[in-house]
Amino acid sequence: MPRIRKTKEEIKSFLAQYQQVFEYYTENKLEIPKPRLTSTISESLVAWLIEEKELLSNLSIEEVGFSKSGGDLEVTTSNRNILKVEVKSTGANGFQYFGEKDLDAHYL
Repeated sequence: MPRIRKTKEEIKSFLAQYQQVFEYYTENKLEIPKPRLTSTISESLVAWLIEEKELLSNLSIEEVGFSKSGGDLEVTTSNRNILKVEVKSTGANGFQYFGEKDLDAHYL
């Protein structure tokens, strides 16, 4: 099933709802696992931050999209270089595995 990139408005709406859930967990001192961001949300967020020049602002970027080669994102620069970007969205206490594609990426 092809991934569909979320819009800026969808990301903002989702993150506002996610914040409400976390506030509920905190207020009620819940001891169950918190919901996690899906890869589509985290990758869409990073793509938007790249487009807004909040990330990789030193590059002249033409296009940002989901990877066609099995990674997370591909960034095309003005000189037509294609850079691989791998996105990780685990919280500070979560375990994160770094595989070969993560280590081969231009940016992580």
